[in-house]
Amino acid sequence: MRAPFDGRRPSDTALERLSPPLPLIEATIADGTLAEWAAVPVIAESGAIVPFAGGRDGLTTLSAQDFVGRMPSRSATEDERISALRGLATLECADDVAILAVPDINIQPAPILYDPRPPPPGDPCEPCPPPVEPQAPPPAPVGELPPIFDEGAIHFVQAAMIDQCERLRDRFAVLDPPFKTARDSRPGVGPVIAWRSRFDSAFGALYHPWIAAPDPRIRGGVRSVPPCGHVAGQFAATDLAVGPHRAPAGAPLTWAQAATAEIGGALHGVLNDAGVNVVTVRNGRLLRILGARTMSSDLAWRFVPVRRLVSMLREALDVSTQWAVFEPNDETTRLSLSQGIGAFLMELWRRGALAGEVAAAAFRVRCDETNNDAERRANGELHVDIAIAPSSPFEFIVLRVGRQGNSFELVEDGAASGFLLGGGH
Repeated sequence: MRAPFDGRRPSDTALERLSPPLPLIEATIADGTLAEWAAVPVIAESGAIVPFAGGRDGLTTLSAQDFVGRMPSRSATEDERISALRGLATLECADDVAILAVPDINIQPAPILYDPRPPPPGDPCEPCPPPVEPQAPPPAPVGELPPIFDEGAIHFVQAAMIDQCERLRDRFAVLDPPFKTARDSRPGVGPVIAWRSRFDSAFGALYHPWIAAPDPRIRGGVRSVPPCGHVAGQFAATDLAVGPHRAPAGAPLTWAQAATAEIGGALHGVLNDAGVNVVTVRNGRLLRILGARTMSSDLAWRFVPVRRLVSMLREALDVSTQWAVFEPNDETTRLSLSQGIGAFLMELWRRGALAGEVAAAAFRVRCDETNNDAERRANGELHVDIAIAPSSPFEFIVLRVGRQGNSFELVEDGAASGFLLGGGH
């Protein structure tokens, strides 16, 4: 929030008293000229600091499109790019994004509460201080609460999340059900299953119900929040401790008091079969995620760690095979690719990322004349067929790495056909 600008810049002496140094920005004066002023409270001539007042947060105009944005055209001006690149469109430009979560599309705004902490007790031996008038709560800002989005807007944003994950194939979406379907146990699980049925994708997972988390605005209070923030934290912690092949479930959730709805064993089974991951308490233990199902109807992609492991492999193979783009398509190049990829998969198997008592049961790599015949080589193509067993039972997932001209392409074939089960490297 900004104080009124009177056209005068604070003195250098006053600015020097501020630490750390603050940048200057340009402001337009009433006469149309430009002046520079500090992006801090205006400093009066006397040296007193005048706080900002009369500003707004701009939340009332928030729309579902703000969460999605759009990719600007190549001919767009800088202002058009700034206007378009927001929300998910901004994240699309980042290569290191692994998890998408948009809890604020489910926001349930509440008025600002004024609950100051009591003053510390004074020394009874000291003279009593003069009485202090009790502070009245400041007036609540008018029109600053964000809107409550309807189910159409929530679905619009979550569908955009899934779309980005499916197009880029290097990230995973964590979805929340709308508040009214997850606030308590009275509606049952029907509305949650109905929400889950809106999606069919291996690149997203739905978690239910919401979580009662500590509310920093109220001493000892809690507030219902979407579970995706806590779930994303569990994803990150599991990735750092073990890797994406480990299911982000089973560990206690920190900064969480309870779930907004109780899910018993029978309902848990129903939701699990429907592809809804439950956040609940079992046997008096702390709140935990009890499920790792995607929202895919394809059984080969029904588990979250399988999808994320393959996404990680895609990224790793894309980087590690670029050296072969301009190499001759001969036996030496094919053997080098086969051995390099095999060594990488061997290390993953040793770390427990792949199933199988022996390496031959965990993965296969083929890059020879059987999948690189004379016709393909004449067309400048080079193919590497990879099969991995990321989970038990040995449900193989096939990756095909192919070079066409001066680029490599990765194709996922889902459950393996018999092309690799009888041999390979």
